[in-house]
Amino acid sequence: MDRPHRAGPAGRPARRCPGRPPAAPPPAPAAPRAPVAPAAPARRGRVPNLSGQPWRLQRRFQKLGDLRRRTPDEITAATGRPSAVSAAVAGTLVRWRAIASTGYHIALELDADERCLGVTFESSV
Repeated sequence: MDRPHRAGPAGRPARRCPGRPPAAPPPAPAAPRAPVAPAAPARRGRVPNLSGQPWRLQRRFQKLGDLRRRTPDEITAATGRPSAVSAAVAGTLVRWRAIASTGYHIALELDADERCLGVTFESSV
């Protein structure tokens, strides 16, 4: 036996089972991946993103004044995209939330004609 033996536990030679083929070598390391450039941010036109600035979001709603009979496009142009849109009894419920150390949350209900019926919920902390 001129073949060298692999060492087993505690430095003893490893035993080889008579009917078993030798162990396969470990797989070669995978080729490194090329770095992927981050995707360009989506252009949102003139819609501001005020999610982390509750005082600004609240001020923009105040500047709009009475929201009744306004369209969602008019409100979104002044305040930014809503955080959530969901179905409501009379039409649609649209919510804006700005969360930071303090927060502002407002929910508007829209009728079937997509006109604002009024503020259903408003909270400022």
